[in-house]
Amino acid sequence: MFFLLRMLFRLLSLTLLVAPVALPLLMIQRTPLVEENQQATFDDVTRAKDILKRFDPRLMDSTTTTKVSVTDAEISMAIGAALERLAPVKGRVDASADGVALRGTAQLPIPDTFLGRYINIEAVVAPSDSELEISSLSIGNLPIPAWIIKPVTIFTLDWFMGAGKGAPAYASVHSVAVAGDVITVAFQPPPTLFADIKTAARRATQVENVDSIRAYYANLIDTGRSGENSLAPYLRNAFALAKTRSQTRDPVEENRALILALALQFGDSHFSLLLGGVETPELAAAGIDGNDVTVQNRHDWVQHMTTSAGLQIAASSGISDFIGVAKEIKDSQTSSGFSFGDLAADRTGVRLAEVATASDASARRIQSIFAGLADEKQFFPKADDLPEDLTEAEFKARFGDIDTPEYTAQVQTIDQRIAKIAVYKQH
Repeated sequence: MFFLLRMLFRLLSLTLLVAPVALPLLMIQRTPLVEENQQATFDDVTRAKDILKRFDPRLMDSTTTTKVSVTDAEISMAIGAALERLAPVKGRVDASADGVALRGTAQLPIPDTFLGRYINIEAVVAPSDSELEISSLSIGNLPIPAWIIKPVTIFTLDWFMGAGKGAPAYASVHSVAVAGDVITVAFQPPPTLFADIKTAARRATQVENVDSIRAYYANLIDTGRSGENSLAPYLRNAFALAKTRSQTRDPVEENRALILALALQFGDSHFSLLLGGVETPELAAAGIDGNDVTVQNRHDWVQHMTTSAGLQIAASSGISDFIGVAKEIKDSQTSSGFSFGDLAADRTGVRLAEVATASDASARRIQSIFAGLADEKQFFPKADDLPEDLTEAEFKARFGDIDTPEYTAQVQTIDQRIAKIAVYKQH
């Protein structure tokens, strides 16, 4: 008996010793589970907005159950569109009689060796008429015991949304049914779900740094009092302030705060929901309209650039690029039309946010350049010669779709113009 206990103790000791090395090795695989994201076409992007709206908790009654149906192809398309710019990350959803399989692959930034360089994740949501039931979960070659999946998921939701919020959110899924490729989920969201998600989003985007965002927001208001019409002096004065504040603070965080302040002042009105605590009564009373502020004599390009920059800080370039394209596709179905100039402004905003927060050195370089900004050409590409106001029919006749060589070439032209601007070159 003593011999057996001693052997067990040695085995446990060995397991604890090799676990930090063995577990990561079990997670890495040689082949990707998902090789390519499903490409979104022009018509797919139009439908994606409707797909997202179906799952919006604000449109659901918290006192009753709402059923939402979607195909696995629709979900895969939305995932593929969102991950379009995140080349190392792929995702797919497949429906079958066994349930809903969610598969993802991340390519690690390491050389391809005999061990491999892919992290594959696969989870299966089983059909259920009572709750969300994740029947299996694996990371690479490492299966996660079924009994631990639910408590760990709730723990993760608590960490993300706040203590005590995880269990109600998990329980909001009442049933999952699969019929062919159609997935039907029954929801009854908690009354506070949207508010909890918004609070979590604020934490995720580090908007708890309200004082810093407020300082840049006030700086933008001060610049506006001088009657400036170009975006250039707003950027110059804000980044000059960032350069000064970064002498004793993290330059990346200062630039993040600055960009969020730009989005609040000039971007989409929805940023006021995310950044509602920034504007004090005093700042509101002293606030500026900002509707006269332009870049290349276009106010809408200011909105596009600052919105996309803010989204890049809040989420990722893939999502911000996707939203930009989706916005233009929506416009092509209305009187305003598809605008490659708007797309140029979107992509410029994404690039600004990327370079401004890439590293301490990059953040400080951006601050120094923008603090001496002289004109708009130093941060915004020529865009007034790009195709504008295209109806859906005109877009399809000229470019076919958003995955054609013609469309890709036009986007590459925009990216090349942005890349030639010195401030956006990585050093």
